[in-house]
Amino acid sequence: MKKHAILYLRQSKAKDDSISLEIQEREGRAHCTRHGYIVSGTVIDEDVSGTGKWQKRPNFPLILDMAVDVVVVYRWSRLSRRRADQFALIELLEEAGKTVESAVEPFDITTAGGRFARDQMLGMAAFEADLKSEQWKEALNRRAANGLPKNGLPRFGYMKDGKSYVQDPNTAPVLREMFIRYTKGAGFQALVKDLNERGVVTTRGAAWGIHSLIRTLDSGWGAGLISEKSKGTFYDGVHEPVITNAEWKAYVRAREVRKKGPHKTASPKWFLSGLVKCGLCGGVMFVNSYTETKSQVICSAYKNQRSCSGMWINRTVVEKKVAFWIGAHIDEVAALAYDDETRSDERAKIEARVSVAEGSVANIDKRLAKLMTAWSGDMLDQVAFNIARDEARAEREAWMKDLSEALDELALLAPVDQDVYERLQAGSTGMTPGEWGFLLGRVIRRVEVHKAFLLIVPVVGDAVQIPRR
Repeated sequence: MKKHAILYLRQSKAKDDSISLEIQEREGRAHCTRHGYIVSGTVIDEDVSGTGKWQKRPNFPLILDMAVDVVVVYRWSRLSRRRADQFALIELLEEAGKTVESAVEPFDITTAGGRFARDQMLGMAAFEADLKSEQWKEALNRRAANGLPKNGLPRFGYMKDGKSYVQDPNTAPVLREMFIRYTKGAGFQALVKDLNERGVVTTRGAAWGIHSLIRTLDSGWGAGLISEKSKGTFYDGVHEPVITNAEWKAYVRAREVRKKGPHKTASPKWFLSGLVKCGLCGGVMFVNSYTETKSQVICSAYKNQRSCSGMWINRTVVEKKVAFWIGAHIDEVAALAYDDETRSDERAKIEARVSVAEGSVANIDKRLAKLMTAWSGDMLDQVAFNIARDEARAEREAWMKDLSEALDELALLAPVDQDVYERLQAGSTGMTPGEWGFLLGRVIRRVEVHKAFLLIVPVVGDAVQIPRR
């Protein structure tokens, strides 16, 4: 009875010096003809590297369930270049009743000598892959040491000048603008809409999407940095940044703060989102409608869990009261904000708090490392280790929470530009709700809603009670 064979064809990239899928199929069919096999079909993985895990290949796993006797590959390297997979795949296929044969590197694998020769070819394929990987890593490391990116792809805001990147006079200001506007409260959705309406395109000449803008900004390229994605770190580039280091840190902090909040607050529809709090429980209050004039601002703890007896108020009432307060107190608040002595004293207290929290977290991390060493060295039993580890983790979580709150407070007390107050007095024309809310957040810490009054708590200065009616 004739055996049935399946041809497995794999090509990493189609290029002049690679073996095409057509050649692989031709040689595979010739091998089957010589041995009298019936070709049942082909399984193709195109643009798939042999150094990746075989389970992640889109089509190879299909072979395991096919009713065939032989799997024919062009060369043994087509099966895999990954040492961990090579013999595991052969064993897996043999357990499924299938043998593996090479069309141009044939060995009689029923003999010890044939299996040895096959293993040598598999080892050579793995060696070549390892060697190429090492050479590539060396080249990338040389580029990194010279402050260059690991590839020469186009970068938004820049243009190539030989091997270097220089700022593009047309797009560099746009890149800077995106950083600053996001930090000041604009959401990615609003920024993308604005870019596309202005006819600004990506480096590929396409319209912007939210993810493409996030990748562009998060890469740190505009801050003069180059991201090392595999390690989650950055290194200094030799290209000139479009934003300062302080502006980059402000952007990173804004990203962290917004990631912690609900998805809908990433690009707020209401300029007071996050600022209005329940006077009973301190929880955030939300708007049940952004269009109706009778829409309510409701305590989220009451609405979602009934953990609060509830507080609500008409949305337009809150907006008018806050607007009235700004009109009446903006000069006073501005004077306090520019009182560098007052603000510096507050910043010094918070910076000390940050320092204590960071030091405590570092000490706990050392404690955890020592615990792990003691446990692995049999100096601590499992029960004692678990108790000490859980206690340390709980302490660390508490300190991390305090550190996060202190950093938020420090951001509030950062120096304020004169234009913040000028823009508040001018009104919200031309700004997104998020940008308008950011300006308010530099002035107002929170707006508490009580049964008889609103309590407006400024970032600096005394709180003010305003009757609800």
